[in-house]
Amino acid sequence: MNGVRAAWYLALARSHTPSLIATGPAGPRCPSAAGSRANRASGVYSPGPSKVIAGWRAVGSDIALGFYFTFLAECELLDGKPDAALEATSEALKWTEQNAEGQSASIAHIRRGDAFCLLQDIQSGETEYELALDIARRQDAKFWELRASTRLSASWQRRGRHNDAHDLLAPIYGWFTEGFDTLDLKEAKALLDALAK
Repeated sequence: MNGVRAAWYLALARSHTPSLIATGPAGPRCPSAAGSRANRASGVYSPGPSKVIAGWRAVGSDIALGFYFTFLAECELLDGKPDAALEATSEALKWTEQNAEGQSASIAHIRRGDAFCLLQDIQSGETEYELALDIARRQDAKFWELRASTRLSASWQRRGRHNDAHDLLAPIYGWFTEGFDTLDLKEAKALLDALAK
């Protein structure tokens, strides 16, 4: 999508649903009470992905719905609702395929894996992480590859597959040359350190 078309869609969305578009650099937020207070205190407020999805639909748009449903799944997981997260990821994958939003597919599968693991369906969770990993590798999306590898390695660690976990995670972690203060790289490093013991 070119910049003119993107600007037109954003202007259209703002004219019909101005309160649904975040005005700050952080973008949409989970609609938890604590998060809402923090969002308002920082001067940036967005009512959460459910209302953004409704806003896009109200103006007849389906732009980025795969992303927003994936974000909704993350919010559901944070609220301890894995079944709702699975529903949201199913919608995310539908829109990702329909709208060719491939960048959202890997993270949607990671969220599905998280939801299955919360439901104690470890095999299904690991299958979702493997799907996410495959998609990330095909897209050469190193960040998503790192996240999927970290999740799958952590699951394998809990099941005693320490060598497999290390062998999966070490190469992708080693690919990065900066950003070591980010949460994903910190989590991967901590897991690698634990696997080395």
